[in-house]
Amino acid sequence: MITTPASAEQRLPPLGCSANHSYFIGGQGIAVYCAYPMYPPYSYRVVAHCAAGGWHWSQPGAWVPYGFGPSYAKCDGELLTPAEVSSYHVEER
Repeated sequence: MITTPASAEQRLPPLGCSANHSYFIGGQGIAVYCAYPMYPPYSYRVVAHCAAGGWHWSQPGAWVPYGFGPSYAKCDGELLTPAEVSSYHVEER
């Protein structure tokens, strides 16, 4: 099952999850922590939708078990064209 945002502008985490953005020179990252589910699936990862200049790409984070983590995805850019997390979604397995 894949949970995706309702729109590209949505920046809210799924139910039972919390998200924190981080900023660094040339980019931005997002960390998502999800609590224990009452049913499978048992692991999740965040997928950041990155943008820098005219470029757009997706950057997946690592798979982590629910209740552990967080899953972190990082959008790397350059000093003159920093990347940002334009939106994100959480995948489950």
